[in-house]
Amino acid sequence: MTTRRSTGRAIELLRKVDGCGVFDRATLAREMVITPDDLESFLNDSATMPLDRQLCLAQLVIERVPALSRAGHRLKGQVSAALAFNARVTETHADSPPPMYR
Repeated sequence: MTTRRSTGRAIELLRKVDGCGVFDRATLAREMVITPDDLESFLNDSATMPLDRQLCLAQLVIERVPALSRAGHRLKGQVSAALAFNARVTETHADSPPPMYR
């Protein structure tokens, strides 16, 4: 499961990596462990990038594209939070928290 915002951030980062010239598209697909067709689908926004591939992209950027590492860390944090939420590690509440009394 993915959220629209995390997919947007991942696609934006993928487009930046594609445009910076560090990897050709075949290498980028291989590094992300996807097919070149999947890469094209993600780049045209015609397919949703799964969370595990978003995490792979984030780690690749952090390790190999220093100019974009900050964006890679942001994506990694966001994907980690989404994975924790999906695994029900994060506690959710039906009601708002009680007011704080002094």
